[in-house]
Amino acid sequence: MKIKITITTLFILAIIALIFTIGLILPKQREFVKTAEFKSVPQKVFQIEPKNFNGYWSRTFEPTSKGTKVVFRDVVIIENPFYRVLSSIFVDLDKTMEIYMSNLKTKLGE
Repeated sequence: MKIKITITTLFILAIIALIFTIGLILPKQREFVKTAEFKSVPQKVFQIEPKNFNGYWSRTFEPTSKGTKVVFRDVVIIENPFYRVLSSIFVDLDKTMEIYMSNLKTKLGE
């Protein structure tokens, strides 16, 4: 019984060490950029301010001949190697930005 507990403990420690090592290899900073063209004028496009993240976000709205060019740029900085691994696996900011663009177009009736 003691051998099984020892093996299980070593296995768990090995997994934790592997996750930590992978986290050290992953970059601390990840950048995502999405661009879309909207028919609406810039006054109808609203700006958001994300919360609960370390990093910076910019939302650019430029008038064009067809409406508005929207550029979303998210830069996420993750210091903790464990969270870097988890965010790489479970948080798809690229997909989140696509969904937000789609929802924004729907909200604007485009």
